[in-house]
Amino acid sequence: GMDSFSASPHAATNDRRSLQNVPMWFENNRGQAESQFEFISRGPGYSLLMAATELFVGIQDPEQQRQGMIRLQFVGANPNAKLGGRERLPATVRYYRGNRPDSWITDVSAFSRVETENLYDGIDAVFYGNQQQFEYDLVLRPNANPSSIVLDIDGTQAIAIDETGDLIMQTAAGPIVMKRPVVYQENRGPRQLVESGYVLLNDHSVGF
Repeated sequence: GMDSFSASPHAATNDRRSLQNVPMWFENNRGQAESQFEFISRGPGYSLLMAATELFVGIQDPEQQRQGMIRLQFVGANPNAKLGGRERLPATVRYYRGNRPDSWITDVSAFSRVETENLYDGIDAVFYGNQQQFEYDLVLRPNANPSSIVLDIDGTQAIAIDETGDLIMQTAAGPIVMKRPVVYQENRGPRQLVESGYVLLNDHSVGF
């Protein structure tokens, strides 16, 4: 199934239109972020810091007066899960900080997707998106248990499920929206939609 974030909820219409087809890229962390994160991604109004079982999502309002940062942690996930880049991009990223070449960070690999293998037993997570929307798929192999997936959300003022089934996470810089999950099954034929939705487990945790 797929979940998606609206990571820049206040973007102007013309900016949103021009950016919506630009793919996100995920950089290997080579020292441009804190060491516990393996990949980072930045774009207009948002930033992502990613480890195998958790990610931080930051947004900034258009006036840049307020910032919001939430932490999403997959509770009970496999502590040995591996996060890796997929679909490597031909370009590399360089950071020139100061005038000393030994402090520069060069030849940083970039990918259009990253994947956590075996996030839970029999469940992988794939992350991708464009400059307007960040998405992830949770891929369940046969006999995997979807009820084992629990997201703990920290840093919000409140979380709620709206009438359309979207998860609304309120931050100091405005809401971050996680779209209602689209779940389907494939069995040697057309995709079969499966009825699904979020469930609030408490005031900071969400399940499927």
